[in-house]
Amino acid sequence: MKPLKLHLQNFGPFLDETIDFSRIQSNQLFLISGKTGSGKTMIFDGIVYALYGRASTEKREVKHLRSHFAAATKPLTVTFEFEISGRLYKVVREASFLKPGNKNETKPKLEVYRHKAGRFELIESTIQAGERFILELLKLKQDQFRQLFVLPQGEFKEFLVSNSSDKQTILRTLFNTQLYDMLKNRLTDKTKSMKNEIDQIYTKIQSAWDELYTLDHPDLVVEKGLKSEQYDLMMAALPQFETIAEQQVSKVQEEKSKVEKELNSVNEAVERQILRQQLSEQQIQLKMKLEQFEVRQLHIQQLEQQLKLMNESKMALKMYQNLQELEVALKRQQNEYEQLQNENENLEIEQIEQQQALETHLLQEDEMNQKAQYLERTRHFYQECKQLKEKYTRMTNIEQTIQKLMQDNEEAMQTLEAIDKDDLERQPDYEQKSQLQTEQAVLVEKVATLRIAQNHATLQARQQQQLQQYTEDLKRIDAEIAQKQANIQVISENEQQLLNHEQAVMTLRATLSQNVPCPVCGQTVHHVEADADIEQIKKIQQENRIIEQTLEKLKEQKIKCDANIAHTKAQLAEIGEVDFNEENLKKAETEQHDIKQKLEAIDKENSRIATIQEEVGRIHQVIDENQQQIQLLKNEQEYIQERMDRFVAETAYDDIETFQSAFTQLKSAVDQFYQEKATLTERRDQLTTKIKEQQYEIQLCVHQIIERSKQVQTLNADIDEALEALNIQNRETLLDILQDSVYKEAYEQEVKTYHQEKQIVELKMQDVSQQLSAITVEDLDDLKVKQQQQRADFEDVQRRFNEYAFQATQNQKTAQKINDEVTYLKNTLNEQIELFQLAEILSGKNAHNLTLENYVLMHYLEQILLKANQRLLSMTGQRYELVRNEKKGRGFSGLEIEVFDYYSNQSRHITSLSGGETFQASLALALGLSEVVQSEQGGIALDAMFIDEGFGTLDQETLETALDTLIQLQSSGRLVGIISHVSELKNRIPIILEVVSKNYQSTTHLRSNE
Repeated sequence: MKPLKLHLQNFGPFLDETIDFSRIQSNQLFLISGKTGSGKTMIFDGIVYALYGRASTEKREVKHLRSHFAAATKPLTVTFEFEISGRLYKVVREASFLKPGNKNETKPKLEVYRHKAGRFELIESTIQAGERFILELLKLKQDQFRQLFVLPQGEFKEFLVSNSSDKQTILRTLFNTQLYDMLKNRLTDKTKSMKNEIDQIYTKIQSAWDELYTLDHPDLVVEKGLKSEQYDLMMAALPQFETIAEQQVSKVQEEKSKVEKELNSVNEAVERQILRQQLSEQQIQLKMKLEQFEVRQLHIQQLEQQLKLMNESKMALKMYQNLQELEVALKRQQNEYEQLQNENENLEIEQIEQQQALETHLLQEDEMNQKAQYLERTRHFYQECKQLKEKYTRMTNIEQTIQKLMQDNEEAMQTLEAIDKDDLERQPDYEQKSQLQTEQAVLVEKVATLRIAQNHATLQARQQQQLQQYTEDLKRIDAEIAQKQANIQVISENEQQLLNHEQAVMTLRATLSQNVPCPVCGQTVHHVEADADIEQIKKIQQENRIIEQTLEKLKEQKIKCDANIAHTKAQLAEIGEVDFNEENLKKAETEQHDIKQKLEAIDKENSRIATIQEEVGRIHQVIDENQQQIQLLKNEQEYIQERMDRFVAETAYDDIETFQSAFTQLKSAVDQFYQEKATLTERRDQLTTKIKEQQYEIQLCVHQIIERSKQVQTLNADIDEALEALNIQNRETLLDILQDSVYKEAYEQEVKTYHQEKQIVELKMQDVSQQLSAITVEDLDDLKVKQQQQRADFEDVQRRFNEYAFQATQNQKTAQKINDEVTYLKNTLNEQIELFQLAEILSGKNAHNLTLENYVLMHYLEQILLKANQRLLSMTGQRYELVRNEKKGRGFSGLEIEVFDYYSNQSRHITSLSGGETFQASLALALGLSEVVQSEQGGIALDAMFIDEGFGTLDQETLETALDTLIQLQSSGRLVGIISHVSELKNRIPIILEVVSKNYQSTTHLRSNE
């Protein structure tokens, strides 16, 4: 990934700043310089924020990135353009913020563009989809990108000196090794759950074994002492439990049958004596009830006599009741007759008054009939009053419209007379135009053919000139390559090894003397070789390197030149022979111009004639349409006048408004007359009908009074005869019987109940006496003592039987349960033993005390150290090398880094390095980590790297060495940027991106140091 352009709006100290990285060559080292706090690191915050929505360091929160001096209505916006695998992309990210007057923040935005066909096209417009696309494109998460793209202040020094646990967190993020830990945890959880399951099985077996009953047998008590781990012995003992249980149950069952038989015999004897006592008490109670029935017998006889009298006088009582009802009805009928007579007299008086009022009202009937006829005759005019008013208004409008149309026709005729008669008779000349167009088409094709030939001739000349130039360049490049190859000097293998270990050799030689022990190996030095001319070898090596670089560029130029020659020849072959005459082209263009002018003149004249003909046709059409409209309006005018004449003749009114008002008043008077007439007639007819109904009701009432009087006389005679037959002195006595008959049903029920209850008691008395005579008398207390003893014996035997039977049944179920659990336990142990062993190895219970993830992380760390040491040895003069501490431990041990010192030939703690040496080691480690992660992430290519500070801790010589390392890094085509305010760097680094701070705002300026 190579940055091209970064645009920051309201981002930290940058209110509106654009940084164009494309102006820096791919293999150039450049410096980002500025005062402390000017915003150097904010540039990388902008890049990381655009891609991931986060700052470049964990300590800086996103909400603090917005400038405090930004306009209140303007958002924080970052636009970042970059290149990946030869394709250009642009990311625009806008942060949320609170606008003045709003309660809620604006929504953040993210847009991703891809360069295609010369412009950027939008491919993602939502945050979720955009971030997913960026992640798939870069193949790096935000933490990984921060570690590889930007080397922040102090973070790699912390990584260098951190312990295994801290490194584990960082390496986990970069290499996604959590899956190995997840695998170990899942396997551990699975084996843990399986161990728990096996422990649960053991617990179930022990619990089931403890549930077995011994049935009070000493042999089973001994077997109960077995533990679940002795499940084979348990399985062998289970048949013994079943056999002994069957024997114990059978023995107790025989004893139970014997005791139960004796208890039943005693229970029967006790029950008989209790029954005898109960029967004796019942016999006494029955005798007392019979005595009570004797006392009630006189009262029952009186009730029976009264009931007999009621039954015999039933007919007389019915007639007496009917007589009372008839006398009441007769009295009511007489009152009703008097009321009807009064109402009939009042109705006759009201009828006379209504007849007189109707006769008076009918005196106006002839006049009202005439008015009604007038209303009926003129009703349609009244209903059309609105239309008549509109037609009257229409009459005036029609007259004005006719005058306007006649005036328009006169003006149209004047316009026709003004047109030239010759123009009226002429027609457009389309035939001549067609001939000229045919000639023009031929000339256009001719000119196009000549121009193509002209272009081919020009291109052919230019291509031949380029081919000559490319051929001369190729000859020159071949000559230069031959000369450079001849200038390369050969360096022997011994001289090359001497150069590779120059610093170590010089240091060791300075300490060596003849016949004195070596400070490294302890052996006596017998001979010291003279120093080789290292400087001369280094000079030759440098000259060869410069020549090789030049040769590479010349070879690239030669390949490009060969390709250009081949391409130019192919284009010349494609063009072929060209035949072109300039005079023919000019002549054809002149003829084409002349025909074009003639066509324009003909088109202009044809257009003028067509316009005149069109205008004449339009005028004739207008005149015809106006004449038709005038005739229609006159017809409508005659029809309206006829309607108005009929209105005046039939209504006798000239004014429509006056007629409408008079019609309304007249109709109201006529309607009122006929309404009153109908009301009076209806009331009269109603009174006549009601009088007839009243007279009928009076006659009916008189008839009913006569009939009921006859019935009263007949009933009085019948009642007297009945009293005489019953030997009842007067009607008062009969009335008493009638009043007492209300209780007849109660009397009958009381008599019936008395006889039924007495009969039941007599029958019970007879049954009890028979039962007492059949029972032999015994001592009940002695029997109860014997019964209690027998029951206690039976309950004891029954309890033992139930216990043994239950225990035997439960033992069978428990034995089956134990058998199932033991079988399952054996199968589980056989299947899972290998899984248990694998889980222990992955969790660190192995010869190296390493978990699976720790083993993988150690592998990655070894790869990182291998890459880092390639640069660290060069920067430290082949003295220092980073090595992993291989001390065994538990968990995440083995990730500590130590430094191996070739001078002392032993390793020591990393913190023993000086500040400058620590920076060198941190830089080498960062570069090594970047290369390994890029390789592991599917070959992703980060074509840029930025280093934030750290150079201030280096002395002049070490600074030179670090810069040489970075220069080697940039020679591989990677863009390397350094953030620093060290003044020496400004003189050494050719390109400087200067961050200038002024008050609250910062700006950038890219300049060359050459």
